[in-house]
Amino acid sequence: TPTESWPYMPHGGGKGNFGWSNSVSYSVALRAQWMALRKTVCEWHQKRVGVQRIDDGWRNLAFLHHQDYPVIHGFSPLMLGKPKDWGRWIHLAGFWVPPMLAGWTPTDELSRFLA
Repeated sequence: TPTESWPYMPHGGGKGNFGWSNSVSYSVALRAQWMALRKTVCEWHQKRVGVQRIDDGWRNLAFLHHQDYPVIHGFSPLMLGKPKDWGRWIHLAGFWVPPMLAGWTPTDELSRFLA
């Protein structure tokens, strides 16, 4: 979710005091991702979902960021905190960790790797 509090994570991540340029990093990233994935996504929409080609899909995605659709982020509010420019429909739920399997123990190889 775009914010002025920090840049798009793969482009620097972490807290920063760069304001508007942090917000711009999301726009640049979304456009680059859309350009790279547009053909595949549009073909999937046509073949699997049965909708017409969406040539301007990045605008549709950007539009969603300005709606009140619930968004749940899987990171701790203690890690970054909820930015002031995020709406009431955006929530931080903490980290999503699958339940541990009863009786599971790591392999020796994994234990050595983690040591």
